[in-house]
Amino acid sequence: MSSLCTDKEVIAALGVEILVKAGYSLFAVKKWRSSDRGIPWKERGKIAKLAASKRIKLPADFAEERRAA
Repeated sequence: MSSLCTDKEVIAALGVEILVKAGYSLFAVKKWRSSDRGIPWKERGKIAKLAASKRIKLPADFAEERRAA
């Protein structure tokens, strides 16, 4: 499987239920999915670990902080 490119793809691959079971609110996950900002950088490490446990390949820079241009 190729690496996922967008936060929406990451959320879809993990599934909303998995993220909610991991402690994120349904509201937060839906907000990440619909927002241009996506998943907050401070949550990316935990989400990367969840993805790894599900054998979902993420981009190498997924957990790096993204700075506004």
